[in-house]
Amino acid sequence: DPEYDFPVHAKLKVYIETENDIIDVPFTPADPGKNIIDGKYTFQPGESLQVKFSFTAPAEAAEIVVSNHVDVWALRGRTLPESDTDNNEDRAPIAPIGQYDIKAEIWPASPNFVSINGEQTMATFKVKVTRKDNTPGVLPARVAVSLPQGVGDPRFRPVLEPGKSWEYTFSIPVRPGTLRAEINAWPDGFPDALPQDNEASATADVIVREFSPDSRIRVDIIDR
Repeated sequence: DPEYDFPVHAKLKVYIETENDIIDVPFTPADPGKNIIDGKYTFQPGESLQVKFSFTAPAEAAEIVVSNHVDVWALRGRTLPESDTDNNEDRAPIAPIGQYDIKAEIWPASPNFVSINGEQTMATFKVKVTRKDNTPGVLPARVAVSLPQGVGDPRFRPVLEPGKSWEYTFSIPVRPGTLRAEINAWPDGFPDALPQDNEASATADVIVREFSPDSRIRVDIIDR
């Protein structure tokens, strides 16, 4: 860590956290030349460490967590509280085995679209629905999109295979202003393992550029 200019010890931990339980996950350094003993590692100034691990996903929603102790003690014999603990933990969701899990995404083709003299122009948004689970068989999904400026609220029923995605592109007429588009996608008739990524939104701006024809330019037809 750049906040220390001398070697420090840290306690590392990897675990699975469910609603009612914490399960420790064994890990090893990705570099076999580095030595971790009982989860403890000595960091040199500016050094980073990668670890590797494997685990079996539980039958319920959970998170995999990688953390280190917020108290770091130095080799000089002093105990020092860490000044920034916000980056001492990282989490990622785990989809339960045997449950369906889809993800919705939406984004504009450009952060800005251009309107000439405030007139109507075209804007493009793209949507993507991804099936993240590996449960065998196809899965029908319910997809609802809300397009900006009251253009429409189309609905779709794509059928997704494990690990596959469905995409669609909208080109819509819009006027100057901020555009906001939304999407939500859910398994049809089944619960979703991780509902936090089943809804998404995106914004873009339609900016005005003034165009005035140059009155000094003219075209004449000469009859010869």
